[in-house]
Parts: sequence; C-alpha cells; structure tokens
Amino acid sequence: MSNHDEEQIRTLAYTLWEQDHRPHGRDLEFWFAAEQMLKVSGNIGRDSHAYDKVTIAHHEHNK
Repeated sequence: MSNHDEEQIRTLAYTLWEQDHRPHGRDLEFWFAAEQMLKVSGNIGRDSHAYDKVTIAHHEHNK
C-alpha cells in the first residue's frame, strides 16, 4: 500500500469517526471501514480529492 493510499484511508476514516460523533477507542473500526469503502469504490490506488472521499463516506453512512 502506498503512502497516498494510506492518506486516503486516514482522511476517510477521520470523516467517518467525526460523523459518528467521535467515539473513543474505535480507531481500527473506522480505519478498516474506510479501507473497505475505498477498495469497493475503486478509489485506492488512484489520485482523488478529499471531496471524493467525503462524498463516499456521506453516501455510505446514509444508506
């Protein structure tokens, strides 16, 4: 996994964590959820903007 991929995951995981009202001690849960969401969406390994990640998180969170 590249540094760019890790940054994408980190950004999305943080967004998901904030949307869930910043619960303590669930960092790995949000990391793995973000990683899975980006893999499914095809965004890991391609250059995308933070806006794309937030849009994905918002869409997935509101299903």
